Amino acid sequence: MFQLTASVFPCTCGVPFASRSVDVGGSATLEFKKYTGCDSGFPYRALSTLKEPLAQSYCHSLRQRFKKNAQLPYASEEWLVRTYISVKLILSASVMLSSARYAAAKALRIVEPYLLYYSLLNTSRALVLLVPEQRWDDGKLLDETTHTKVLNVTAVDRFPLASV
Repeated sequence: MFQLTASVFPCTCGVPFASRSVDVGGSATLEFKKYTGCDSGFPYRALSTLKEPLAQSYCHSLRQRFKKNAQLPYASEEWLVRTYISVKLILSASVMLSSARYAAAKALRIVEPYLLYYSLLNTSRALVLLVPEQRWDDGKLLDETTHTKVLNVTAVDRFPLASV
């Protein structure tokens, strides 16, 4: 069995452009790789208002939160499943948004609210699965993720980067 250590989660910083240099205006650039320890190779959109101390503290905080979970038995398998299901939910949300765009173009207004709501719900459920404080409990997290729980966990005031 694969032995999990805290270093397995270096790329889950939570900063959406974790490993890229980000232009912060003027001549200064912000290098996130030194905080996350990984280079994803994906091009990310620069957010010029993000300050380096905030990014550093958020990356450190998230790494500490994941370190607690890394000590649990079967943690790597759990996080593999959680990540896989999150990706499926994101894909589902993308399909729904594409369908909503099509519905708007073809004047199918009856389905637009449904598609928009459930695309947002699926994206939020994906986020709930990736929050380290949400206990997996042998998959019960999937069954117990209600609309209210999703709202409470993904509320904007819970995340420090939301105020940036």
